[in-house]
Amino acid sequence: MGPEPVILGGLLASQPDGRLDTTSGFLLISSLDAAGKRCQVLQPTAYGDHGGGRVLYGYAAQLAFARWTPPPVLPSPGPRPTSRSALGRIATSEAGQAGGFHGVRVLDFTPPPEGPPEQRPVPAGSRGPLVVSTWRRAHWKPGVRIGIRDAEGRLVGPVYKDGAVEGLTFTRERRFFPRVRVRPDLPLAPTTPVYRIPNPGAASR
Repeated sequence: MGPEPVILGGLLASQPDGRLDTTSGFLLISSLDAAGKRCQVLQPTAYGDHGGGRVLYGYAAQLAFARWTPPPVLPSPGPRPTSRSALGRIATSEAGQAGGFHGVRVLDFTPPPEGPPEQRPVPAGSRGPLVVSTWRRAHWKPGVRIGIRDAEGRLVGPVYKDGAVEGLTFTRERRFFPRVRVRPDLPLAPTTPVYRIPNPGAASR
């Protein structure tokens, strides 16, 4: 990130019935203060036909086409759930940082590249080592195994190994897998050329 302010994400609100609440929205912005120190702030933003408003609607559209999962289950707070040490331990846990501490549903989104990829040679054979990165398309996959959990969020049994029983230790659901970058450590593959079929009748006119 350079010296210019950048948008890191957004915070959306929903109505009790689950619809988008367009009366409240925030953008998470990272910028440099007067001393040159980087800081992050939540900037209140109104929905509308302007830069910030369109960004919020864009985040809402991403959520509409993605599959959310409930906030992760927090670890046990112990005998003193309201103590400072217990709250600090829960807030810094993996589940707390993933949105469970505030009951927030987090959606990670990888945007496409801003410009065309750099032209690089593609390996001729499929058996050679992978030298370019690609994008795996978004898709729905039926029959994905989902582990059944108890009231405390723990798996009641194996999901794939021996002892896995459908209906007792796991269920099957249709899951949406968003577009993902394959081998992001490698440069992107060249764009796929698209050819237009010529119209024979148009040449004679």
